[in-house]
Amino acid sequence: MSRIFVLGAGASREYRFGRLAVPLDGDFWGIADQVIDEAVKKGNPGPQTENDGHLDYVKIADSLKAWYKISRLQDLNKFGLEKVFSDVQQQHPNALNDLQRLLEMVLFEIIRRIDQKSAPIHFAFVKNILQPGDSIITFNYDIIIDRTIEDISKEEGSHIIWHPSSGYGLSFGGYINQLTQGFLNGIPTNNYNKILPLEAAISDVIIYKLHGSLGWIVGKDGVLALYLTSSDNKVRLAQKGHLAGSFFIMPPLQDKQFPGWIEKLWRDAEERLARADQVFCIGYSFPKTDSNAVNMFKRTCKDKLVNIILPEIDQNERIRLCKMFDNKPHFILKTFSQWITSYGNIK
Repeated sequence: MSRIFVLGAGASREYRFGRLAVPLDGDFWGIADQVIDEAVKKGNPGPQTENDGHLDYVKIADSLKAWYKISRLQDLNKFGLEKVFSDVQQQHPNALNDLQRLLEMVLFEIIRRIDQKSAPIHFAFVKNILQPGDSIITFNYDIIIDRTIEDISKEEGSHIIWHPSSGYGLSFGGYINQLTQGFLNGIPTNNYNKILPLEAAISDVIIYKLHGSLGWIVGKDGVLALYLTSSDNKVRLAQKGHLAGSFFIMPPLQDKQFPGWIEKLWRDAEERLARADQVFCIGYSFPKTDSNAVNMFKRTCKDKLVNIILPEIDQNERIRLCKMFDNKPHFILKTFSQWITSYGNIK
């Protein structure tokens, strides 16, 4: 049985770090406001950057407020991420890079401790449902599911094998180790942005991250590298970021420009989706603005049952999704955690 699990933002939402939740499109700016406020109260104006400066959270927030004539950053939620990023790209292009880095750092501030306490639902999913030969498609930037699968695969007697060098369906030029990066008195160290040799290892589960990842770095000469750290003499995916490199994520723009290598990743994911016997879409609502993804599902899922797991779906969305798939999709009105609990009764 060949299975694909599509994890949307609603799946990442199940992760918790203190009071903060991984943001959705509709509440990103409110959560970003909380992250900025807490950072400033602690005397942190923003993370250090390559030019001996720092990413000025307050300056970015004040600029957005002035451009949109709003008093609170959370008021941007009515526009959504894609419109704000696209507006900035068109009207204030010099600010787009800082805005993208703000997005990265908001996520990193939240994703600080990926373990069974902070991500119990993800661990339950991998331990109880995911099997060798399964694949995951996700448009999320975060590394919650990646780190969960990696940690479980390292357990003695694990039922799955996964390593970041092969588990993304990509070839990497090496890895960058956070612990050897950074600055000393504002000057890059000798190892700044250095790409280190990467061991080869096999994986029997593939994660297709079609909008990029906060675990991928664009290193020197544009080489794609993994972003790893060392802990207890084990190399693992990083879960706290820095800005001494350029993460590869496709920013939420209306006109996304995909490099050739990620276009191939999309083709590979589509081929895998076409071969799947079962498709489970968890916390993913097939947003109209994500036309590349919507068209991929239309092409590949006409002759198969698609399980759509969302806590609520209004009638207009049901009609849209039924038109999208020739055969009526199976709607399961549950959160990720509720679905995990009831999976044995509905699979």
